Amino acid sequence: MSKKILIADPDKSAGAILGEHLKRAGYAPLVVNAGNRIVDVAREELPSLVILEVIFNDPTGFEICKRLQADEATSHLPIIMLSEQADDFDRVLGLEMGAEDYLRKPYCAREIILKVRKILARYRMGASPEGRIQVGELVLDRDRCEARLRGERLSLTAIEFKLLYLMAERMGRVQTRDRLLKDVWGYDAEINSRTLDTHIRKIRSKLKDHGCYVETAYGFGYRILDKRD
Repeated sequence: MSKKILIADPDKSAGAILGEHLKRAGYAPLVVNAGNRIVDVAREELPSLVILEVIFNDPTGFEICKRLQADEATSHLPIIMLSEQADDFDRVLGLEMGAEDYLRKPYCAREIILKVRKILARYRMGASPEGRIQVGELVLDRDRCEARLRGERLSLTAIEFKLLYLMAERMGRVQTRDRLLKDVWGYDAEINSRTLDTHIRKIRSKLKDHGCYVETAYGFGYRILDKRD
C-alpha cells in the first residue's frame, strides 16, 4: 500500500502539482488547502509525512506545525515545511518547532521526493526484539514510535522521540552535537546547536523526574545514563 503524504498548501494549483509529483513517485498524496482543516485531516488519515506550506494565514503555517506537534494523535508525524521566504530566522524557528526540514520555494521536484524518501527511511520501524529500551521507568518502543513513563504515553514529537531513542541506544556514550545533528536531522541539514539544545530542553521537561537521565557533557554534547547502574 502506498504511503500517504499530506500536502498542506493554500495554493490549490501548487498543491495539486506537488501531489502529481508524489503520485508518480509511488505515494498517495492528500491535498488540503484550508488551514483550519489540516490537523483534523492529519488525525483522520494519519499520513506517513506532512508537507506544510508556511504561508497559511489564521492559522499560520507555524501555528499549524505547533498544533500538529502538540496533538497526541499527530505529534509523531514528520513534517517538511515549505516557504518562498525561507530566511535563516524562519528556518531555525521551523526546525525548533520540530520540523524535519525547511525548504525554499520554488523547489526541485526530484529534491523534495528524495528528501521524503530519506525521512521516511529514517522513520521506518521494523519489528525487532531489540526495539524496546528501558531507562529507569521509561520505556521506549521503536516499533510503535512511542515513549511511556510508568505506563503513561508521553507526547513526544517525531524528532524528540528519534533523538531520545538514538541516545538511549548508545547508553552511557557521549554523543557530540555534530553527531546528533547529523544522525537525527541528516547530513544536509543546515541547523545549529541551538536547535539541538532546544529539543533537549523539551525532552527533559516531558520526561519529568526522568529528565536527569539526559546528561550534558559540557563542551561536547549529551548522553543518557541509567541511574540504576
